[in-house]
Amino acid sequence: MNVDKNLNIALKNDKEESQEEKDTILEYRVGDSFFAIEANYVKEILSVRPLTALPNSNPNIEGIFMLRDEVSSVVDMPRVLNKGIGEEAPYERYIVIQVDNMNIAFHVHEVSRMTRISPSDIKKPDEALKAVGKGLYKGVVHDGDRLVIVLNYDMILKGLNPEYNGGLV
Repeated sequence: MNVDKNLNIALKNDKEESQEEKDTILEYRVGDSFFAIEANYVKEILSVRPLTALPNSNPNIEGIFMLRDEVSSVVDMPRVLNKGIGEEAPYERYIVIQVDNMNIAFHVHEVSRMTRISPSDIKKPDEALKAVGKGLYKGVVHDGDRLVIVLNYDMILKGLNPEYNGGLV
């Protein structure tokens, strides 16, 4: 994974060794909430840059930019999550993933850190959360003093393009 030179992310150390397989998640903030994406999906993290707007596009798509001669679409995560819309944040970033040979950048307010977790650390959403999220939430991780919501990125991409067949999860 490539990381913007201006971004300093530390991998949280595990104090105790475990035989259980560990996964790495990338935690980020949108509005006043924290979310996560599995780090193996992340291609790179970039500072925000000027975009070209797309007329008549899905309102959750902010625009496009060129990334090493490839077009990248930018997903407005505050709008998708209805959190912190219009908030100006000093550490805004694009989390870039590649799916179906396309670059998709998720615009977030701040990338906070990478954390190693056991799959058992991701608590499945209860029925109320499932109903509210309509499949958007994969689970919740208790990380110190905060709850981090692990999102279903296939659902986000399906909401942007109904022809998307999945492939991330």
